[in-house]
Amino acid sequence: MKIVVQRIILICLQILLFEIEVNDVRWNCELSRVRYQNKL
Repeated sequence: MKIVVQRIILICLQILLFEIEVNDVRWNCELSRVRYQNKL
């Protein structure tokens, strides 16, 4: 039973990390685009 709970927590953490990374990438893309437009 304990193992199942640990596994669920791990999966949740991985999903959270993935979400954060994806948002991070999106944010970086936005920043890059803004900087690029400012240079023009």
